[in-house]
Amino acid sequence: MEKGFFLDLFLVFVYMAIAMEYYFLVFDKYTEEEMNRIQFFILSAVTVAAFILHSLNIRHMRTSFLPILLIPAAYAIVSMVSRFTEKGIESAQTRKDIRHYLDAIKRRPDIPVSYIMLGDIYFKNDENEKALYYYRKAYDIEATPESLQKIKLASKQVRIEKGEVWICRECRKDNPAGSDRCKECGTSRKVVLALKEDVGKNREDIRKWIVKGFALPFAAIFTLVMLKSVLSPFIFTILSFFLAVLFVYIVLKKLFTW
Repeated sequence: MEKGFFLDLFLVFVYMAIAMEYYFLVFDKYTEEEMNRIQFFILSAVTVAAFILHSLNIRHMRTSFLPILLIPAAYAIVSMVSRFTEKGIESAQTRKDIRHYLDAIKRRPDIPVSYIMLGDIYFKNDENEKALYYYRKAYDIEATPESLQKIKLASKQVRIEKGEVWICRECRKDNPAGSDRCKECGTSRKVVLALKEDVGKNREDIRKWIVKGFALPFAAIFTLVMLKSVLSPFIFTILSFFLAVLFVYIVLKKLFTW
């Protein structure tokens, strides 16, 4: 039965795309403990649904990219719900902790640890001026190296927020607001200019990756298209499947140490 010129290639492409999405967005996240068991089972069920949907499309001679979109869409929804839930729980806990340490300060204003803990909460939530205030209060009560170090960190963040200094994205060194280049490594403060300079420095490597990442896959696809007219559908499907598996293996080999 005639499947159409690109149907065999499309079948393999979609199956491999779904498999790669499952590996990177589900299995790898779960093994790295970035996803809980419920999320894993939900996304695994979505993956099965994507395979079934694609199989039905092939059976009815339809081509659709919908099966490829199911896993990323489900992952985005699950991640959004998870972040929203965690943020709500964390926000409630933060308010509770702030009330606790404020009450502790009212009862015993001479204990520096309460100021330190309160400063840590504000520092974690990027409220650096409040954090600096409580770190200094703790230092006034008891001048310790710990509180002094926290004062330095909070002061640095406050200065960055006010635009008094900027941090180099390459070497992480502090630079005065009036400078355009890092005094340590010479990296430009302007993102666009820095990217342009990086492209100039790594032009040869970028050219090699363009060849590997685009030219070679396109050459393989073009060769398959040419072979479509001379190979039987069965041989063409086997060859397409082999090349797709080889492509997935090469990608994973480049990204991970096996």
